[in-house]
Amino acid sequence: NYASVPPLPLWVAPSPALEAAIALGRHRDALIRDRTREKNRLKTATVVFVRESIKGHIASLTKQAKAVEKQLMVQIMEEPQNVARVELLKSVPGVGALTAARLVAELPELGALRISEISSLAGLAPMNQDSGAHEGKRRCAPGRRQIRTAMFQAAHSGVLFNPVIRAHYVRLRSKGKERKVALIACAHKLLRI
Repeated sequence: NYASVPPLPLWVAPSPALEAAIALGRHRDALIRDRTREKNRLKTATVVFVRESIKGHIASLTKQAKAVEKQLMVQIMEEPQNVARVELLKSVPGVGALTAARLVAELPELGALRISEISSLAGLAPMNQDSGAHEGKRRCAPGRRQIRTAMFQAAHSGVLFNPVIRAHYVRLRSKGKERKVALIACAHKLLRI
């Protein structure tokens, strides 16, 4: 029948441990953004007292972010199936414990959906902007910003420590791709791996 729609899979609510891990991961992101703002303010601060105050705030934010990271790992490791998934993800060079934990918490569909669907969910799927003869610039689809950010940072490590990702990056740069474009492509490839 033309109008028939295949049944959609039922949404499964995350466990309390994963819900807590998601909240902790997003709180850590907020702390990191605040720390970045403070570091930028430090560059322009000229008054000694203000500089010292900003440095103290940066140190406090760093300490809080580390505490939140520890708690996030505790929440993720509360469930045995998460431990196995984190260890499997960490086995890929370039993917650290925090990135693996964020993937387990915020992308539970990983391994259950096709890679094109996972790429779209993660916001790493290149979408064309073509119309007729006009060939527009490719852009990543909006997706889960937290995952895209985590994978972008993992791509930085992957370029250094993963020979497959490094070769992909070098090939893209030799073709004239911008650094950021090449890193996003590496993040996409890392997610595929």
